[in-house]
Amino acid sequence: MTGTTFRLPALLCAALMVCLGVSGEITFSRLDIAMTLNADGSADFKELWEITHDGKSSTEFYFSRVLKPPYSLADFSVSENGVDFKRVDPWVVEASLQEKNHCFGIRQSGYDYEFCWGLGATGTHQFIIKYTINNIIRQCSDNSALLYHTFYNAFKPMPKHTVVHISRAGTPLSESDIVDMKSNNIVDLTFANGVIQLEPNEPFDVNDHMSIRAEFNRNAFDSIYNAGASSAVTPEELSSPMMTITRTADAAGSWSDRIWDFYDSWPNVTLLLLIGGLFGLFYLIKKIWIALI
Repeated sequence: MTGTTFRLPALLCAALMVCLGVSGEITFSRLDIAMTLNADGSADFKELWEITHDGKSSTEFYFSRVLKPPYSLADFSVSENGVDFKRVDPWVVEASLQEKNHCFGIRQSGYDYEFCWGLGATGTHQFIIKYTINNIIRQCSDNSALLYHTFYNAFKPMPKHTVVHISRAGTPLSESDIVDMKSNNIVDLTFANGVIQLEPNEPFDVNDHMSIRAEFNRNAFDSIYNAGASSAVTPEELSSPMMTITRTADAAGSWSDRIWDFYDSWPNVTLLLLIGGLFGLFYLIKKIWIALI
């Protein structure tokens, strides 16, 4: 398939999060993410992707997100050197490098989204990706609001340098606004001058991710309480591995937690396939054993 090594089926795309559709010689030098938290609980993302490619086989980049209610997407756009890309709908994966030049699109299947854009001419590019996710900050209790977000997961190729800056629109965040704040242990988490920063403290492995769980005082985002509780975090979500404090504080996570990173819910199909594979292996060993004796 032109422009991609593979596209994951919907089950593999859940939560978390991200796969990059590339092939050929690609260097992903830099990923800078600026996340601005708004009073209504939404967040504006502005991301710089510095990519070098040889133009021989790759035609596009894309990343995946699952946006189940109450989350929703608004205002996705791509630009480079001040030039806005043209939206193509429907996005055609098989289109050529030239046809995708200065173009972007969204492929959607249910709650699964693929955000795609053309790589353009060979060489180094600095793409600016912008989008908004609604209800990313949600009512957690009568006195607090919760931000839980996994930025990206399972990169291919890996970015050589990644940094995330989180700020609040209007009035800067203060220490009194933050009740608790944690990330996975491969990420250094700091707060200074109203900005939360996440930066890996070691090179990314292909299965690593960046996530944050931040609990804010109600006064920090009081508008989401005035809007009602329709987007509030449910008790089931709070008890899941994706929401617990210990989950994000755990460097490696248990095997089941790692599965949650990729699938957003317990992967019954994957477990059945694994069990079936083990039975098949034992059957093969038995056949070989009988043949030998």
